[in-house]
Amino acid sequence: MRYERSTSQLADTQLVNGNPEIMTVSMLAEYLRCHPSTIYRLLRQKRLPGFKIGSDWRFKKSVIDQWLKEVTVSALEE
Repeated sequence: MRYERSTSQLADTQLVNGNPEIMTVSMLAEYLRCHPSTIYRLLRQKRLPGFKIGSDWRFKKSVIDQWLKEVTVSALEE
């Protein structure tokens, strides 16, 4: 049996409020409106919460949203 990827990254993903609950690097980069290399840099610096499936990084939207609140608040307090 041949594995075929969907043409849409959002196909077959669970959506929460119209957004996927689990995101890939490219999906997260689009969500955060930054370049994928920025995502990889933050991962190398252990500044971004994520988990690996094999060699691929994945991100839970609710965890990313919480992380955004934390880094935004800490940036405002400085």
